[in-house]
Amino acid sequence: MPRTKGKRRRNGQATNQHAKSSDESNESGSKKQRGTHSSDDTRSGLVLTLGEGDVGQLGLGEEIMERKRPAIVPSIADRSVVQVVCGGMHTVALTTDGKVYSWGCNDEGALGRRTSGMHQESVPGLVSFPEHVVQVSAGDSHTVALTDDGKVFCWGSFRDANGPIGLTPDQKKLEIPIKIIDNTSSYGRAVGISSGNDHVAVVTSRGILLSWGVAEQGQLGRIAECLSVRGGRRGLAAILNPGVVRFTRRHGRCPFITNVFCVSYHTFAISSNDEVFAWGLNNYGQLGLGDTTKHFMPGHMTDLPSHNGKKVSLVQFTGGQHHSIALGSNGRVYVMGRTDYGRLGLGEGVEEPHIPVEIPEFQNVKVVAGGGAVSLAVTNEGVAYAWGMGTNYQLAADEDNDVHSPDRMRGKNLEGKKVISISAGGQHTALLVCQKD
Repeated sequence: MPRTKGKRRRNGQATNQHAKSSDESNESGSKKQRGTHSSDDTRSGLVLTLGEGDVGQLGLGEEIMERKRPAIVPSIADRSVVQVVCGGMHTVALTTDGKVYSWGCNDEGALGRRTSGMHQESVPGLVSFPEHVVQVSAGDSHTVALTDDGKVFCWGSFRDANGPIGLTPDQKKLEIPIKIIDNTSSYGRAVGISSGNDHVAVVTSRGILLSWGVAEQGQLGRIAECLSVRGGRRGLAAILNPGVVRFTRRHGRCPFITNVFCVSYHTFAISSNDEVFAWGLNNYGQLGLGDTTKHFMPGHMTDLPSHNGKKVSLVQFTGGQHHSIALGSNGRVYVMGRTDYGRLGLGEGVEEPHIPVEIPEFQNVKVVAGGGAVSLAVTNEGVAYAWGMGTNYQLAADEDNDVHSPDRMRGKNLEGKKVISISAGGQHTALLVCQKD
């Protein structure tokens, strides 16, 4: 396909992130547990970025428009970064002392700090924050932060098919952090957060799942289809105020949710009994439920994979616009959804799987990540692999061609380094690395 250059948001929309259509040819227990996401390793390291950087999302300055190989983000090289996440066209880093840095497109306030141009947006800047942050997540035009005492703050904006809708019912966008969830809620304190393109989900200490944001594709898991467009007759408050996702009782009780994973337009949740639930956009079978029907309420995944005759627990989910990636407890990777551009890593000419299918001869994986039409993974040895669409240079491959099976990421700045975590945005990739032992 023609090479897609990164572009500044037009009407607040990130290129390659808006996939409301089903046709991607138009794509440009009571145990307290935090979500198992791709940046949960507590070691600190250097931030590397690559891919398209037209709006400053690489953090390398306003003169750097792209990088084919991972480059060190110099202005935070002396910070102890423990998490880095990519939004659609912005990037967020978290340090060991609970400080948040952001860079990239700020048209909708996703950076959480007021800027006056690319010279301030194309390099990391400190987000003024009243709390100690322990986890961050990022979507197309928003960012979320979880504090050490269980509060949730957000900034930026959500966007549906008709344009921006804001983060709260009374504001179009928030340029600085605002508290969305307090730690005194009857639902329990927040212990894990996750962002899709335009929705957010939070797990609480009581095993309850809350969600808010755009509901058009069923991604909230709690809004009926007749109310999914801006809350219908109930208005924006129905979708932009956090609400409880209800699960069908199984064996006489509701599942205790321990982890949540928001993907572009769909969501996965895992219970304390290792049950998997999925909902949202499903036009390519990316929910893994065995069908291609959009689900507005949680569906129970019953076709879990097996290995050597034993059922495999799925412990982590990620993905892109029309595909999903799951990590098994056995360190193997399972995929489902659209196959174009090699994003599933199953090779060329494969059929579209609607239930989790294992990537052959790929094991010892500890982290998976995805975005748009790319997929990423990190092994227990700290080696990063990438596959999928190559036109935005997100894969660190030898060429900018599509890659149809996991391929080791290359670059001078990866030599002698161990990859801790990895994240993919609409057109860029970020890695957290440290020196090999």
